[in-house]
Amino acid sequence: MTLSIEPTTSCNLQCVECVTGKNLLLRSKGEMKLQLFKKIIDELNHDLIYLSLYFQGEPLMCKDLFNMVRYAKKKKILVETSTNGNLIDNEIANGIVSSGVDSIIISVDGATEEIYQLYRDGGSLQKVTDGINYINHWKKELKSSTPFITIQFLVTAQNEHQLKEIKSLSKKWKAEQLVFKSLQIIKPENASTLLPSNAKHSRYKINADKKITLKKQKGNHCFRMWKGSVITWDGNVIPCCYDKNAEHFFGNINKTYFRNIWKSAEYNGFRKSILKNKKSISICNSNC
Repeated sequence: MTLSIEPTTSCNLQCVECVTGKNLLLRSKGEMKLQLFKKIIDELNHDLIYLSLYFQGEPLMCKDLFNMVRYAKKKKILVETSTNGNLIDNEIANGIVSSGVDSIIISVDGATEEIYQLYRDGGSLQKVTDGINYINHWKKELKSSTPFITIQFLVTAQNEHQLKEIKSLSKKWKAEQLVFKSLQIIKPENASTLLPSNAKHSRYKINADKKITLKKQKGNHCFRMWKGSVITWDGNVIPCCYDKNAEHFFGNINKTYFRNIWKSAEYNGFRKSILKNKKSISICNSNC
């Protein structure tokens, strides 16, 4: 029903806990070719309801992003993308609205420039603010109700005092939704300085030995395994967005049909391992 496709692994920022921004991604980097994207959509459009055009990297750095959106929209697929917002100028905002993007997530991890830049290394809150205003301008100009704008606020120890301020800004920006997201820790040594004091906004707990563990240990199940997949820029099919380095690779779209991969012994074996002992799988045990 759903699919995440990675337009590019390139990014314009160096965010503190991002494997892409900090150049910690262990797999090859690049940008998806439009021809490959169309192949995927042509095969799956009769089943696919919802498409997320993002994984690692900044989607707006993909030269064919809006062509991808238009192609998916012709097939009546709902399209969402996610961005740090720093590249949205007047022209790109026009492209976002006119291409038909249904929903856009814009990461804003601070209500003031100083706090914002503590996590979004290389970013500018003013650029993001201008970008949101450009999108709203073109929504009005083109008489479009989309994209649905979600402001995503990654709660950290540095910005947790600004929750009220970001609520006010979200209303000012005419965002349809504000989401407070818990931080995923990539480097355990950063946990003590990054995790918020309010446990409500953290997915982890810090033990007496200063090691972090997930607050909630979920059972041997995962709806993602039967709902959809992630396809990397070069066509590798992986189970979910937690597999940033494509450790669990089931096949490549360039070499076969998605349906063959989806029903393969390798993919079904992974699903069975989830149902049997989810804790044994590293991407599950440390994130979800």
